[in-house]
Amino acid sequence: MINILYIAPKLKVYYEILARELRELFVRGIYRQTYLPLPRGLEAELVRYVLKKDFKGFILSILDLLELPEVYYKSFHYLKPLFKALENLASRMEELEVYCYLDPSSERMRLLTSSEVVALIARTMFLEEVPLKEWKKLLESHKRVITENELRYIVRNIETPFIIITGFEGRLLKKLLLEHGFKTSLKYVAPYIFTPLEQLIRIASSRSLSNQEIKELVLGHCRYIKEYILPCKDVDEAYLKWISEIKWYPYNVVRSRILRKQGEILS
Repeated sequence: MINILYIAPKLKVYYEILARELRELFVRGIYRQTYLPLPRGLEAELVRYVLKKDFKGFILSILDLLELPEVYYKSFHYLKPLFKALENLASRMEELEVYCYLDPSSERMRLLTSSEVVALIARTMFLEEVPLKEWKKLLESHKRVITENELRYIVRNIETPFIIITGFEGRLLKKLLLEHGFKTSLKYVAPYIFTPLEQLIRIASSRSLSNQEIKELVLGHCRYIKEYILPCKDVDEAYLKWISEIKWYPYNVVRSRILRKQGEILS
């Protein structure tokens, strides 16, 4: 049986698709272990809140572990479909070998840095110009990679066959696991197009950007915020509206494939 690395963007629509696939695999009892992109030490809390069917309580336990205020609650809203899938398997929760593998200190820092990004975007929109010095400084610290700590934790506990849910750092994780003797198959939940801000962060992690590149991507994301995030009820609706209003490739293909996979969920 092949080991799977699921790559899922942190949007509810993608986790709905992921949850459906995982539920089918769990019911069939094929995979021995599942690793979730959650801070370590939450396994018992996850089981307890799934059995209580208390999603809010579980998210608050994450914030408590990370020592973050409740204002960060929406940062974990995308997890709800996965939590619901586990609720449907509540009678088997004790059998499921579920691990949370993220380093708590690294995850806390990621969320705090994300808040700094939001504040800088707000400042940019207010000023109607891009403060390059501040953006360059922030880009240096805003990277999400698999830490050595997280890798050691996975390798120490892993038993095949296994499933690991990750973000786009999954490609690096695949390479690192192979170095430790574990072959995996990358599986993208559905096609995805990076927002201007995500493009900026990804490019900055691999090479230096010109001032013009930074300005174009930052201002592009400001437009995304103004035209899609602010008028919509949540980030999922904003993202789907964004890719649906741009008619050319690959936006039209991504939109159609997401809708097809959503249709499979409802059928």
